[in-house]
Amino acid sequence: MGGGASKADPTLAELQKGYELKKKGDFAGSARAFDSCAKQRSKKYGLEHSLTLAARQALSGCMISQKKYGEAQSILNDVIEKRKKVLGDNHADTLTSVSTLATLYHQMKQLNKAEPLYKEVLTGRQALPDIGPSHPSTLSSMANLGMCLSDLEKFGEAEKLFTEVLNQQTSKHGAESKETIEATAQLALCHFKSGKSSASMP
Repeated sequence: MGGGASKADPTLAELQKGYELKKKGDFAGSARAFDSCAKQRSKKYGLEHSLTLAARQALSGCMISQKKYGEAQSILNDVIEKRKKVLGDNHADTLTSVSTLATLYHQMKQLNKAEPLYKEVLTGRQALPDIGPSHPSTLSSMANLGMCLSDLEKFGEAEKLFTEVLNQQTSKHGAESKETIEATAQLALCHFKSGKSSASMP
């Protein structure tokens, strides 16, 4: 099921082709490559194997990029179900899939569905020993939740998250880093949307 595959994975070239086409903006071609890879892997390794699910996860991203939200949602729900079964609810790969589903709902303006998923991902990543509260993926989750809360006009909660991200990024990378500048912009946008003066920023 989720076990190891041959080191010489014959489907790897198809997967790499998918990523190359995605980088060029050819999402339809990329989706075909990822779909082909996923089908080959499902036959070779099984539907619940980690390699099969990784290809389907990649396919869902292409569906989102093409605004094929229904197809993306169907794929992600299946991947999440299988990853939870094989890996558990709080495995890093499972949380990645849940995060993608949250992003999908966010893009669809279904904020009340996105919010609990973002919270699930943030809590899960904070608790993982290999990731923890200061890891880039955790800070990304914090910012994603902050943006969702800001869109829901829960500005107080959003501001706390953006402030934490800003403090973490400043501490890790310095005041002039791109990470800190991005975090500053996110907090400033939250203040703007809430009507709070930028002069009140830390």
